[in-house]
This record gives sequence, structure tokens and C-alpha cells, in this order.
Amino acid sequence: AVQAMRAGGDYYLSKSSNFAIEVPLVIQEVLDKRRLRSMLVRIEDRYRRLIENMTDIVYELDEAGCFQYLSRAITELLGFLPDEMLGAHYGRLFHPEDLPGQGRQFHERRTGLRATRRLEVRLRNKLGEFRHFEVSAAGVYDRRRRFRATAGIARDCTARKQAERSLTQALSLLRATLESTSDGILALDHTGRVQIANGRFLRTWGIADALLASGDGLRMLDVIAAQVKHPFTPPELQHTAALDPEAETLAVWDLHDGRIIECSTQPQRVMSETVGRVWSFREVTAQKHAEATLKHSENLSRDLCETAPGIYCVLDTTGRITSINHRGAAQLGWTVEELCGQPFDLLVYPEDRPRMRAVFEQMCTTGLPPVGLEIRKCRKDGSLLWTSEEFTLACDAQGTVRSVRSMCRDISRHRQLEAQLLQAQKMEAIGQLAGGIAHDFNNLLTPILGYAQRLVQTLPEGSRQVREAGMILESASRAAQLTAQLLAFSRQQVAEPKVLDVNRHVAMMEGLLRRTIGEQVQLSVELAQDLGPVKADPSQLEQVILNLVLNARDAMPMGGKLTLRTSNVELSEERLTGVAGGRCVKLSIVDTGEGITSEIQSRMFEPFFTTKSVGKGTGLGLAIVDGIIKRSGGFIEVESVVGRGTAFHVYLPWAEGAPTEAKETVPSLETFGGTETILLVEDDETVRGFLADMLKGLGYTVLTAGNGAEAIEREAAYPGTIDMLISDIVMPKMSGWELVRVLRRHRPSLPVLFISGYPALPENEKMVLSEEVNLLRKPFAVDSLAQRVRQILNER
Repeated sequence: AVQAMRAGGDYYLSKSSNFAIEVPLVIQEVLDKRRLRSMLVRIEDRYRRLIENMTDIVYELDEAGCFQYLSRAITELLGFLPDEMLGAHYGRLFHPEDLPGQGRQFHERRTGLRATRRLEVRLRNKLGEFRHFEVSAAGVYDRRRRFRATAGIARDCTARKQAERSLTQALSLLRATLESTSDGILALDHTGRVQIANGRFLRTWGIADALLASGDGLRMLDVIAAQVKHPFTPPELQHTAALDPEAETLAVWDLHDGRIIECSTQPQRVMSETVGRVWSFREVTAQKHAEATLKHSENLSRDLCETAPGIYCVLDTTGRITSINHRGAAQLGWTVEELCGQPFDLLVYPEDRPRMRAVFEQMCTTGLPPVGLEIRKCRKDGSLLWTSEEFTLACDAQGTVRSVRSMCRDISRHRQLEAQLLQAQKMEAIGQLAGGIAHDFNNLLTPILGYAQRLVQTLPEGSRQVREAGMILESASRAAQLTAQLLAFSRQQVAEPKVLDVNRHVAMMEGLLRRTIGEQVQLSVELAQDLGPVKADPSQLEQVILNLVLNARDAMPMGGKLTLRTSNVELSEERLTGVAGGRCVKLSIVDTGEGITSEIQSRMFEPFFTTKSVGKGTGLGLAIVDGIIKRSGGFIEVESVVGRGTAFHVYLPWAEGAPTEAKETVPSLETFGGTETILLVEDDETVRGFLADMLKGLGYTVLTAGNGAEAIEREAAYPGTIDMLISDIVMPKMSGWELVRVLRRHRPSLPVLFISGYPALPENEKMVLSEEVNLLRKPFAVDSLAQRVRQILNER
């Protein structure tokens, strides 16, 4: 039997009496064992396949802690083949820091203290890197409770640990963010329990620690409501949130302590499900006050810009108008709506656009606005407007220009007055030059006219010498007229203004004017009834009329119509020329000639400017007209259309009193002579000799002197009576005024006649003499001097 069992038998039956009964039973038992063994193999194979397909590592350790089984998952998770680790101690895989804990568990399993325990450990992969695993292990014991092995499962939890770490970091960041934000944050769940309440919220509303610990969000809302001037009701808000959990709200509250709080709420969602509500509280007291201050400042600035007399506009960096004040737009003839969005070039005079564009681009590039820029702008109707521009730049934090603000001031009147001032200064300078030339020229003309007149009177009538002397006299007279024009232009000619009737002088000149303009020009005279009186020099007024009529005739070489018209007008406003408004006489000279271009109109009153050919004009006519009219308190306007004609309008203010016309009386030539003694003082030797000869020829005794000092000596040395003093005014060493003062100390009643190439007497000298001064202007005719001398002597 022993040999049979050793040979591999499972059962041994002895032949006995029960052999027949036992054989079937043994056979059945053998068959059952085989079925059971086959079933166990199948079950083991099933579980092995299950284990091998698990993503977790299944392992078994022997009593010494060495691996005696490892599932294939170790290859996927740690990179080892199962066979590589069979027989290896578990400590080869564990992190050194985790070995003590694992060793304690292994010891506990060996001693039977604990059956199963879960640990989180770090296992090393084949590359030497550690991954996190969750390990569950249990001891394997035999029937006698003796430790035989350790069976365990290791689940990779690296991703979960990383997620937990990320979640921890996110929660930490969220908490730090909530605590560092300037907003107070309160999060309530749908029951009103507090989920989050940061420190700013607690400090803003003064939430007590006990209330915070209770987590009662509705009571916190009660605390908030008590501090608001117009409080909300927390239950009402809760009902609103319940009725509309997706509602988002925003409100600004005024608190009893003066603070202003901005409150916003929004739902808290988890996986698209609303689970609560988040409240955000921000103190905006300073911001609201700043906004109110800024709004007030903006309103003030807007009001200032709207009421400012200038043009205020804002441009973007492309040069387009983004805003402009209403007054400025109206000043340019536009509306605000028409100008917004338009390029600023639209408002700039075409000739100035390139310069303005260059200035604008330089401004935007350099960030430096120009100073004192004067530019011409163009109104909607095309008219010109001079402006002075001041710019300010709006820049961002980097210094880049974002917009340009322009303030324009209308300086058209200033430019016009400036041009008038320059013109006046130029006229004054030229006038002084003309006056000086006239003085010297008058000294030269005086003896020429005198001697020529004497020759005409003394030579045989009809002789060649008389004709030649007459030509000299005529040329000298024309030269004297030119000198008078120079003096009139320089405003140094002595005017003798009188209250006169313009209609009367126009009527008196009508015949002369018709002969002057010729038959090709039709003259029409339209005189107003009840024309007001004016105060002017009659001869100068006639000179104005004659000059304007001659210009009109020259403008109609092929003939035309010339109209002289007078009327009474009322000036309602002060003119640019400085003439006050009021009643005026308007004298119009209107022609149907060629017209005057705007370029010529801007220069026509300049001295020596003429459009006539050489020898046809001096360029002084209109300058003289302008000077005479201004000295009479009036002004002149011009209206002209090229090809249609020109109208000159002369305005003279009404004068007080009735018109008077002086009647001149001319003494007979027989009364011109005399036997009195005359002291003649003249620094020009030629003039002095001529005057002495002429006076002697009239029978007078003449004492001559070349200057004031010499005259004093002659007067002192003369034993007889000196009946009259004839003296030049401007002389070297001593003027005529000073000479008179010296001589009158012992001859207080000495009559004086001043002769001068200068046209007028300084006012301060008249005051010194305290009398009406007798003045005869050079050049003068012999008869004029003889008549004046005799008149003064007779009036002694």
C-alpha cells in the first residue's frame, strides 16, 4: 500500500469483504475531488485574469517582505516587469521617508496585531521618480493563525494628490484674494447661512465675532439694513432672490455716518445650479465726492467754454473735430452737429492749411504746443476771420498725445487796427518827409514866383521876354500847387474850416466838373433837400470832389455815367475809423466804369500808389482825399464791382450852426505901397534879397538880417522907429518866436508877419505869444505879400 501511494495513487483499498461497497464510494470521491480541483483552477484563472487586468498593482509579500507576486499593472505604473521585482524586498520601491511607517505595518501584520490598514506612500518608478500611491494590505495566516504572507493593492493617486494640492492652492489664493480686496464679500447659501465673509466685510459693517461664529447671514443683513438711510428689508431681498435666483443687482446706499456704499449681488452657481448668493460691498465715498467735484468742474468748464467769446474745440490725433462750443460754431456760421467729425482744415483759410497741418503734426509728434500762433479761419460763407490760437495737449501716462484742445480768439479787429496803425505811422513818416521837402521847395519857389511876376509886370506887353517870363511863372505856380498837395497829404497844410453847405459847393462846381469830364461822360447831380451843415475847409472840400470826379472820369475811358449824390444818414454804430455814430452828410460819387479789384482797393489810399501810366498821375490824389476827410472828422468808404463801376461814399458829421460864406475883399493896388520901416529877417539869402527888393520897390525902408542875433543888433543900432517885423520862423541859433519875444521887451506893440515854408504854427508858440499870429506861407505872389503887409500896418 505504501509503495502504491508513493507510486502516485490517491487511494488504496484492501481486498476485504466490503470491497465491493467501498470501490464505488472511492471512485465517486475521486471524481468529486477532480471536479473541485478543476473548479478551483478555473476560479483561480478567472481571478488571475481579473487581477492582471486591474489598473492597480496587486502584490504579495512572503514572510520576509519580499515580492512573490506582482500584477502586470506595475509595468504601466512604475515601468518594472513583474519578474524584475520578484524576490526583491518591498523597501526597494518605497520612499525612504515612508519606509518606517510601512515597516511598522509589516511588523503588525506579522504579529497579528492588525489585519488591514490604508496608507499613502511614495513609490519609486524605474526612472527613479516617485509617484503617490494609496496602499491597502492584509496579512495571510494559516489555520493556526501563523503569518504566512502579505497581500496588498497599490492604487496610483498622483493625479488626485496634484488635484488636492491645486485645490488647496486655489483655496489659499481665493482666501488671500478675498482678504486683500478692497471690497467686502459675503456669500450666503440658499438658506441664508454664511459661506464666506472676508475681513473687509466685517470691518465695513462692524459684524461682531459672535454673529460671525453663528453663521446667520440674515442677521448680518439686519445689521447692514440698520446702517442705511433708506434701508432695504433683508427678507424682502431673500424673497426676491428666491423668486428670481438668477437676478443680478446693483445699488448705491447712503449710510447714516456719511459713507456711500456700492452693493452688488449675483448668484452662486455650482454646475449650472444656483446654490446661493454672493454680496459685494465697496465704499465709494471718495469716488462719489470726486465724481461730483469732477462733474461740477466739467459743467463749469462746459459753461465757460459755451459762454466764452472765443472758439473752443477738441481735435483727435487725426485732426478731426470731436467737440466745439455752440458760440464758436455760430461765430463761424456752422452748427455743432455740422462740424463734429469734420477735419479742422475745413475751418482754416486755404492758403494757411499747409502751415496749420504742419504745426498740428509737429504738436502731436513732439507734445509741444506752439506759442502765439495767428491763423486765418474761413467762415461757412467764405469770409475771412483772423484768430489767435492757444493749444493744450491731453496725453496718456506714456506721454502720447491723445487729443488737442484749441482756444481761438477773434483778432480780426485787432489786426485791422494794427494795419491802420502801421498805415498811419507810414503816412506820418512820409508826411514828415513831404513836409520837409515842401519847406525847402517853398523857399526856392518864393523868389522864382516873385521875380517872374515882376518880369511879367515890367516887360513890354507881347514881347518874347514876357512870354518866357509867363512860362516861368506858370511852371512855378504848378510847382507851388504840387507843394500844396504834399502839404495836404502830410496834413500840415493849414485848414480854415467853416460851417458850409455841401450842396452849394457841389452846385458851384457843377459847370467846372462838366467841362473837366468832357462830353463822353454823362454827369447827374442829385442833391438832397434839407441837407445838414458840415464843418470843413471849403477849398479842401472842393479839392476832394474834384479829385474823386477826375478818378471817376479816368475809370470810364469809353464814356459812361457819373452821379454826384448827397443825403442825410444816421450812423448807428461806431466805425472802425473811430468816427462816432450820429447824423452825417453822405456825399457819393458813383461811376459806371471799370471797377476796382480787391487787391487795388487794399492799397489805393497809400501815398504814391497809382495804376495810371507814367506822367498821368502822382499817386497822391486819394491819399490827399483821405487825409482831408479825416481832418474834417469824417471817413470814406469804397464799393466796387469789377466791370460794373465804383462808388466812393464820403461821410462828414453834422456841424452846429448855419452855413456862412466869407466874402473876401481885395484892397486896391494903390494902397499896397508905403513909407514905413520894416525889419526883414530871413536866413535864405536868395529869398531875403528878393523880399528886400520887392518891399523897397513898394516904397518901404527895409533893414535886413540873416538870423535872430543879427536882427537884434540891427534893431539896437537903428536910431529911428521900426514899424514892422517880417521874420522866417525856422532859423539857425534863434527861431523867429524867440526873436519876437526879445524885441517886444522894449517894443511891445511891434507888428509881426511870419513867413515860412512850413504850413502851420506850433500850438505852444501861439500860447507864448498870446495873440492871433499873422502867417504868410511860402511860396507867395508879390501882390499877396504887399497886400498882407499893408493890411497889418493899417491895423496898428
